[in-house]
Amino acid sequence: MPRLLSNHLKEDVLDICKGIAGSRQVVAACSFGPWACGYADAESDIHVLLVLRGYGAGLRYHVRSLNKIDTSVLAIDRRIFERDVKHGWLGEFVAEKITFPFLMSR
Repeated sequence: MPRLLSNHLKEDVLDICKGIAGSRQVVAACSFGPWACGYADAESDIHVLLVLRGYGAGLRYHVRSLNKIDTSVLAIDRRIFERDVKHGWLGEFVAEKITFPFLMSR
């Protein structure tokens, strides 16, 4: 049986994302990796892509512990995200985070 994020965990992950965003506008957030695709086990981290408006760091990983599960949030500025999607600016590193779960679910 696939192991997906529970509603309670989703809310906790959203709180982490809001904390990282601070006063910046959240443009989008999505889960990717084992928890999003249903192949998570007890050792799997939760992975999130967080797109923010005006994110001065540009691109940065934030790791937080959530109920003994590491949660890795890849925060990225909206403009950099759009450049990666449209032009492969980061070698489509970020763009593939949103396309791979879609391809797995088809």
